[in-house]
Parts: sequence; C-alpha cells; structure tokens
Amino acid sequence: MNMKKMLSYVLVALLITGLFACKGSKADMMAAKWKISDMSDGREIPAEQKEQVDKMMAEMKKTAYFDIKKDGKMEVSMMGHVTKMTWKLNEDGTKLITKEDGKDKEETLAVSELSDKKLVLQGDEGTNKVKITLEK
Repeated sequence: MNMKKMLSYVLVALLITGLFACKGSKADMMAAKWKISDMSDGREIPAEQKEQVDKMMAEMKKTAYFDIKKDGKMEVSMMGHVTKMTWKLNEDGTKLITKEDGKDKEETLAVSELSDKKLVLQGDEGTNKVKITLEK
C-alpha cells in the first residue's frame, strides 16, 4: 500500500471518529439545567379544578428546574423546595436512576425522549403514570 493511500484511510478514519465523538453520550446530553415545560400524572382534572391546576402549573413552570450535573449530582426545584440527589443512567441510557440525598431508596424513570433541547421522563407513581417534559 502506498503512503498516499494509507494517509487517506487514516484521514477518513479520524473524520468518522470525530463525527461520532461530537455527538456525545446520553449522559453528556442529559447534563444540563432543564426547565419543566409540561407535567402530568395521567389523571383527568375535574372541570371545577382545571383553572386552579392550570394556574399552579403556569407558576411552577416559571421557577421549577432539574439541574443535572456531569458529576452524578442533581438538584430538582419545585414550588420553592430544592431536593438534592444523585443520578445515573442504565447501560443503554433508557432509564434514569435517582436517589435522594439521605435516603436509601432508588427511583427509576424511563427516558422516553432525549435531544439537545428536550428530555421526557416517564414513570409510575402508585396507579398513576407520571410524565415530565423538560426543555433547555
């Protein structure tokens, strides 16, 4: 193989490697400060409570956030209360596993969507199906 051909193979290999490296892992994509854009637990809201619930959600969306850090730490702020915890992803990046500081129990949420701008988490809370949509 001549030197010119070998050099072109090396350049192509480096280019391909660089393209995949730029994409980043799912954990890297999650590490950010996310604002809650929508949240539901699957229950129907009675008509007489809908206005109050909508108002509460609008207020919460202004200040609530998930601050997911690369070092495995995380802060969740809702309604003025900040909860500190640790986080990790399962091997294939489909489950977010969290543990609140000072507690032994781990909580698991499914990562149903993850992009540079949007993160959707889903889980079961008793008989309810929780869905949290976060955006940067």
